[in-house]
Amino acid sequence: MTESRTKSKEQRTKTKFYSLSTVHYSLFTNRGFALVAALVVMTLLLAIAGAAMTNSSLGFMSISSDRKYQLATWAADYAINEAIKYSVATAMCPPSQVSGTVGSGINQASWTYFAVPAIASQYCFVHGRGFLGSTSVIKTTVVPRTAKFGGMITRGGTINITGGAAAVAGCDTDDTASCGIMPGVITSSSLSGNFGQQPSTTCASNPLGGLVGSPPIVQDAGIGDLFARYFNVTDWNNLKTTIASKYGITMPPAAQTPPSIPPGCKIEPASDKKCCKTTSATKIECYNSTDCTGSPLSGAGYSIDLAASGCSQIEVRSPSFRIQHNVGNIGIFADWVTVNSAITNTRISTAGSVTLNASATNSQILAAQDATITDNMTNSNVFANNITFNLGNNTIAGGCGASSPNPCPDPSKSGGTFFANNDISILGSGNKNFGTDADPLLMLAGNSISMAGSGNSTIRGFVASNGIGLNITGSYEIKGTVVNNSSSSQLYNSGNADIKFNMGILKEIFRQFGSPMQEPTCGGGNIYSTVKNTKMIAY
Repeated sequence: MTESRTKSKEQRTKTKFYSLSTVHYSLFTNRGFALVAALVVMTLLLAIAGAAMTNSSLGFMSISSDRKYQLATWAADYAINEAIKYSVATAMCPPSQVSGTVGSGINQASWTYFAVPAIASQYCFVHGRGFLGSTSVIKTTVVPRTAKFGGMITRGGTINITGGAAAVAGCDTDDTASCGIMPGVITSSSLSGNFGQQPSTTCASNPLGGLVGSPPIVQDAGIGDLFARYFNVTDWNNLKTTIASKYGITMPPAAQTPPSIPPGCKIEPASDKKCCKTTSATKIECYNSTDCTGSPLSGAGYSIDLAASGCSQIEVRSPSFRIQHNVGNIGIFADWVTVNSAITNTRISTAGSVTLNASATNSQILAAQDATITDNMTNSNVFANNITFNLGNNTIAGGCGASSPNPCPDPSKSGGTFFANNDISILGSGNKNFGTDADPLLMLAGNSISMAGSGNSTIRGFVASNGIGLNITGSYEIKGTVVNNSSSSQLYNSGNADIKFNMGILKEIFRQFGSPMQEPTCGGGNIYSTVKNTKMIAY
């Protein structure tokens, strides 16, 4: 019994011991598993974090690379467009490599371009590069040579050059702002007639006969209205309106309505006032004869005393008003005016015609009918239905400009504009000079221009017609450009006449005349096709 109890106790003790050992072992085993699990989780988290960091780094590198690529592309675009702009503006390839930067700070990239002329300089191959760090983008394009000006610009028609040495040339050896050798003629449609063609790589003082230039003819179907091409207007009629506003006149040329003029400065119409004239620099008297001879009419309204009346403007209504003495600083409203003595700072407006047999300086002529000019003019403007120059060894000079070296008293009224609603005709013998290098002319005709007479004459200016064209039978040299806006224009050059493109002359006209004339550029045209065909290489 006692033995049995002892065994039972031992059994219970062993059982208890085994139970504790089992618990201790279980606890020890669970603690090791948790540690392993923690290590596994930590490893996974580290792996995820590492992957995230790697992904973030790759993403940053990708974003940084993309930013560099975008900026380099932007710089390459800038380089290409700078080269295109130069080529279009100058009608030439850029002469050397050009470089620069675009943007600022962290968004600044560098660019460079160079160009190579190709196919007889009629095309310009452009290589542009943009780069930022080690990232580069290259773009290339081919720019066709564009020309806004030439010796003559027309919308099509007929050219007959039959004079022995007559030529239409795309350059002038006297040009102070050369564009290189431009086309002889630019036309929007094919030309017919009788003319030779002389491709030229050098500018000759006496060009070979025919059309001379690089190339002799350029046909550009995109040419529209030529007055819209060279002025900030839509067409000829819009140009007339704009000029009328610029000079404070009516268009087409018509007599202006006089302002309120005091009775002492006015001669009213009457049947016995057949002719009036200046009898001194300050006195105007009227006559009952058509040639202003005999005794002057007496009584109120038959004469004007400029000094006593203090007239700054006068109105003289008679079939004829003759200026026989030098006058100046006055406005004249009349029916028909003949100027036989010099005028200065004088504005004449007539319902009929004006004949200028004496010099005019800083003056303006507005004739509803015709203006005939037989003497020198300086810094003066003429607006008429028709203008006829019948000159000997005379000079018709332009005027002044808005800035140095010869500023105008009133820049908006600079001289040297000759506007005919219909025709301009040049006649007479002697060596006639129209415009100078310093003071060229703007000569505009609504219909045609003819140049005849004897002697060697020079015209320096912008000569343009809206009608059938230009007929030259005399010996003339035209420096500047000739423009004809008709699609059926006619240039007949049977005289020994040269038409030579001269950019320096055109730039001086623009400086003096200003708006609405567009600033002249060598090149021109639409660059869309050039930009559209740009090629790109990235590396």
